[in-house]
Amino acid sequence: MRHVRHAFAWLGGITFIVICLVVVAGFVVRTRMVPQLERNIFVTHSPSTDTPQTYGAPYHIVSIDSHGRSLQAWTVDAGADTPALLLFHGNGQTIHDFAQVQAYLFHHHVSSMSFDYSGFGASTGKPTIQNLNQDAKAAWGAFARWAGSARPKFVIGYSLGTGAVLHNVDAFVPQPLGVVVYGAFSSAKKLVQYISPRMPVWLVTIMPDLWDNVEAAQTLREPLLVLAGMDDTNVPPSMGRRIALFAEAGNSHSAFVLIPDVGHGGIVDHIGSVWPSILAFVHKLTAPEIKQSTQPVIPAPSTDPMSSTPATDN
Repeated sequence: MRHVRHAFAWLGGITFIVICLVVVAGFVVRTRMVPQLERNIFVTHSPSTDTPQTYGAPYHIVSIDSHGRSLQAWTVDAGADTPALLLFHGNGQTIHDFAQVQAYLFHHHVSSMSFDYSGFGASTGKPTIQNLNQDAKAAWGAFARWAGSARPKFVIGYSLGTGAVLHNVDAFVPQPLGVVVYGAFSSAKKLVQYISPRMPVWLVTIMPDLWDNVEAAQTLREPLLVLAGMDDTNVPPSMGRRIALFAEAGNSHSAFVLIPDVGHGGIVDHIGSVWPSILAFVHKLTAPEIKQSTQPVIPAPSTDPMSSTPATDN
């Protein structure tokens, strides 16, 4: 029996060592995978050169400091008594891609700020998950100072931006009145699996899940509006529905809206189809707080402590 016990003890020791080696190997692989994924995932430029002024809306160019990196941002002020939205764009986009959206909001009496993440567009630094998380908080701080204490504040994330929004919104001060996401993925890992269904199971298993939006939605305190295009082939609408399901459990004002005949880019390509639902959500939450203006107001020169320059298109 003593030999048997020694044999089992020896096997147990070997098993423990093997498990430790597997865990260490997995950690090393995961650590090396993140920079590789970041290099392959992020597309930081766009061919668009539009500005809000292209569509008849005056705007200011703003510089936001994010841990020593300079983020380019645009503000469009529709008046002191209007709601204000902070816009997080998608991968392969810059603030130029949301120029028409900002003009649309201006003409519907809603103020907005858009910005480029680190390494995107004219912003400095490198595009990494850590930097984007820092950028989200820095941008919200700048946005809140610009919007002022009286205006109801909302945050909107599209595609890539949904991860940055949902994983950092709890740290925003003051808290937004509501959160909107369009083309949201349930988690980064699930999205990779959807895009690359032939990826080896072992690789999927050890892959780090950089952003898990379903998990983030479970602790969200603010009302969440999740929108998805019915024809979205980049991110299946079922992912957005799952996010909304978990958000609704914690906040009854959360909802899921499926928009027909619209794809992944609908938030910028089909503004008239997507944004009415967003504006309805905004006005529903702001109605008790502010009286909507009937005409947009041309903003006076900015006195915000951020670096801000009136912009004109040549």
